[in-house]
Amino acid sequence: MKNNAFFFLLLLCSIPVFAQPDSSKVAIRLVGGYNDATTSNGVASMGAVTSAMKACNLGLSVGVRIDKNWEVGLGAEYQKQKQATTSSMYIPEQWIALEETNTKAHILMGKLYAAYYWKLVHRLYFNPKIELAYGELKGKQEGLTAFISKKTPGFMHIAEDDYSVGSSELDLSSGYLGVAIVPTFSFFFSKRVAAFFETGRFQLELMDAKWDNRQWTADLNPASWRVGVMVAF
Repeated sequence: MKNNAFFFLLLLCSIPVFAQPDSSKVAIRLVGGYNDATTSNGVASMGAVTSAMKACNLGLSVGVRIDKNWEVGLGAEYQKQKQATTSSMYIPEQWIALEETNTKAHILMGKLYAAYYWKLVHRLYFNPKIELAYGELKGKQEGLTAFISKKTPGFMHIAEDDYSVGSSELDLSSGYLGVAIVPTFSFFFSKRVAAFFETGRFQLELMDAKWDNRQWTADLNPASWRVGVMVAF
């Protein structure tokens, strides 16, 4: 659906108009996204890992056009994520191991950004931006493990001492620092109103400001694209 909307905006660019962003204006942006994905790896008869993830985010920012091409600003963003991971391992006539992990996390971040506007055609602009974000990640992780040893033939004849179950619970709390380059396409309906697509991101993330806890991410998957609206005053 996001792809269809994006190509529809490209078609609209064939209409000759004079809409373009003005400099020295304050711009308010509202952006959000939602992702619901399930992935599976492995062979079901021997072992597999299945992960189901739901994530949503909502951001609000205020920026100022300092000249014809550059905009700088600050904002805030809230993200929430829920992930369930199930893994299994099966060795015929020997043992079965199952593990399930459920993680819920959320974060409220403050952001600083700078964006550059590059006109493509008529009302369509490519405006990549660089963001600096900081926040506090909080959440909870719950785990359940089960192990069955098959010492006797047949699944229904397992002795009581061949079966074990364990559970765990962990509170999550850590500082977050991230730097990201976000490719963005903006379509201006007028000089003051625009819709935009954030088509992924390239980012470096640090947990608790430790370089050993860094993570590089390059994500251009359309499922992770975000849609927003901008109003200038």
